Amino acid sequence: MGTRQITSADQLVSGKEYVLVKGFRKTTAYFDEVVSEKAKPGEWTPQEAPHAAFPGVLLGCEPAFKEDRQKLFDWLHWHKVKIYEL
Repeated sequence: MGTRQITSADQLVSGKEYVLVKGFRKTTAYFDEVVSEKAKPGEWTPQEAPHAAFPGVLLGCEPAFKEDRQKLFDWLHWHKVKIYEL
């Protein structure tokens, strides 16, 4: 497991791999963040829309995907998911 626990959304770095732990389950995933808007709202493709995500990670049946890093971090924290540096 990683050595340092991530305790705020500001510590997440796009393109970096992290370990997500919930109870006895753990998985590794890269953090992906898109902040620049390449098109107007309503014209974004999914890859261009502003978002923060751990692609491929599901919590229950919901993907780890939110509008920004703070909402994603808060959502994971609410579900008692701990994030560690790899």
